Amino acid sequence: MDNKKFYNKKLEMVDIKVDKKNFEELGYIILKNFFNKKEIDDLSNKLWLISYYYFYKIKSYRRFLNRLNSNKIDHLNKFSKFYDYFEKDEKKTLHSLQKIIEQNTEIKNFFFDKRLKKIYSSLLNIDYDLPVFLHGPNIFVNKPKTKRLLYKWHSEANFYPKRRGFLNIWFPLFNNKTKKNGTMKIKEKSHKNFDYPINEYIGYDKKSLNSPNNFWQKEIPEKFLRKYNTKIIDSKIGDLIIFHRNLVHSSTLNNSKEFSFALTGRIWEFSKDYSLSSNFGMEENIYSTNILNGHPEIEDF
Repeated sequence: MDNKKFYNKKLEMVDIKVDKKNFEELGYIILKNFFNKKEIDDLSNKLWLISYYYFYKIKSYRRFLNRLNSNKIDHLNKFSKFYDYFEKDEKKTLHSLQKIIEQNTEIKNFFFDKRLKKIYSSLLNIDYDLPVFLHGPNIFVNKPKTKRLLYKWHSEANFYPKRRGFLNIWFPLFNNKTKKNGTMKIKEKSHKNFDYPINEYIGYDKKSLNSPNNFWQKEIPEKFLRKYNTKIIDSKIGDLIIFHRNLVHSSTLNNSKEFSFALTGRIWEFSKDYSLSSNFGMEENIYSTNILNGHPEIEDF
């Protein structure tokens, strides 16, 4: 869709019905050139400063960080060197960094301007005044020739079973996303089926099964997805992809020589949830009373 037809200069919604129809039919929409260069550059700089100062607390890394920070290189090369360096010995710390990024107010504000709020409300079928929340965002790192950081076919709904109303957001960071450098692929219309079996394990394949610092897979076997068309997301910096909570998708191997990055997150609202839990996901402390988050008088509205 032509972005100019989607908004006017005052960021008022002009036409969302066509995209909403496609979203409901295919399970996703792609908004081309949604973010401008300044918006992406500002966001990238904020992500870098958080990453830089977080690891700067570790004295032995300060020389490397200062050298990297002083170089006049773009964010792609800066983050590539950063992740390549710390992937070796600081995988857990990198995971903690993701959690730190989630808490930053400036990063969260990026996802809540007037135009985005109107899109969220429309696609979630809620009133504009109803509050929405951000789970994330997370930097999705696709390292060349590396399977450890990839997901098999899955649906986000299986990771967040308490949440009945949320959208997935995904867009390229630092460089364009292509089939060659590792991107996302989706099964069009697969969101209409909510009865997929899942195969749950840690790792990517037999070699990495139950290995530390691998992803938690809730794989949907491909035999149940053959009737759906596979679309590989080829997107440029500035594009925004929003997709249904139940749309089946996966990540592809980076066959290039350089890193690629995306920013992911989930926009959610609680009006349809039969839960009072404050935890967006399902990782509750079994000794916590928060696990008892139901209520006999909960009713969706």
